[in-house]
Amino acid sequence: MMMKKKSRFFDVVMKPMFGVLVAAVLAMPAMAADNGCDNEDNDKITPELALCSTHAYNLGLAQNPQTDADKYDMKNIIALKTTVMTQQLNKQYEYLESMIRRFKIQLEKAVLTTKLETSGAAAAGSTTGGTSARSDDKYIVLTGTQNCMKMSTTDAALSCLQTNVRIAMDALSANNARDAAKQLQQDISTAKQLQVVKDDDEAYVACTKNMVVGRKDTVQDCASKLNFALMAFIDNRTFERNQANKK
Repeated sequence: MMMKKKSRFFDVVMKPMFGVLVAAVLAMPAMAADNGCDNEDNDKITPELALCSTHAYNLGLAQNPQTDADKYDMKNIIALKTTVMTQQLNKQYEYLESMIRRFKIQLEKAVLTTKLETSGAAAAGSTTGGTSARSDDKYIVLTGTQNCMKMSTTDAALSCLQTNVRIAMDALSANNARDAAKQLQQDISTAKQLQVVKDDDEAYVACTKNMVVGRKDTVQDCASKLNFALMAFIDNRTFERNQANKK
């Protein structure tokens, strides 16, 4: 009894999965009308390739099994086919999710580029996101950035700094590490005055000193540190404000 079970399971599922399945799938477009499960009277159904609504067809049998051993085989084979199909669907879902995520990032970049262009940044096709603003204000290096110290409120200044950091990151993507570094140095100075970054914070002291011109990785590290510091500072301010409102 056990030998029969092992033989049917291997012959119907495992062996075709690793051999016949590849060749049959390639031939499916031309044979779909003959090998599908849509016609339950069809005696040419290839059981390895489809989860048929008539359970017996999944074993390659003409009628439902009568013995306990064959019924056990049928349950296992259907379960294995369902698992394989589910795994393939999940892979397709993950691929689509990744593709949508890439589209979202591209869309966000396009929106930011449009905002910069409406603010006087270089038009598309030039060095967008990486041009110097050529402002008399030392706090403004890259086109689209602002002097965050001139904002009327702390919240506005923090939002300004976040925007400046994003523009600096775009400049890095455009291989303009030199101006990105200069902009970040000014923004770190502003962040220190707002107490986002402490004067004695060794990470930012080292970050500012080590932003070597042309070293994209060093500037990227500095931008990431400042971005995370801003997010943490803003979250903490929001929490404290909410706690105060509860009293």
